[in-house]
Amino acid sequence: MQEKYKKEVIERWGETEEYNEYSKKKINSDELPKLIMEIFQEFGSLKHLDPSSGIVQNKVREWHEFINKNLYTCSKPVLKSLAEIYVNDLRFKSNIDSYGGTGTADFVKKAIEFYTI
Repeated sequence: MQEKYKKEVIERWGETEEYNEYSKKKINSDELPKLIMEIFQEFGSLKHLDPSSGIVQNKVREWHEFINKNLYTCSKPVLKSLAEIYVNDLRFKSNIDSYGGTGTADFVKKAIEFYTI
């Protein structure tokens, strides 16, 4: 399965600066998924709040900084594109919702949309 996703990623984004940067980073592939899961669990615990609230926006800022530090330089337009993927790609939506509970992917998308205004 991993090879299938890797091939898809290269086909979709292999020519981008972000992918080039990502491919050169030394990423701890054991720790990273756990950290990402924890972040989406935290988003799930905030779903009762308005996506524009300060607490939620701080969590989006933390997520944005996490991507910048651990994966690639992520501009706000790229972050907004990621938010679209979170809800439009059912694999992402299912994974995010499995970490944070039903509706987490939609909530994160709304929060990111506000953050990127």
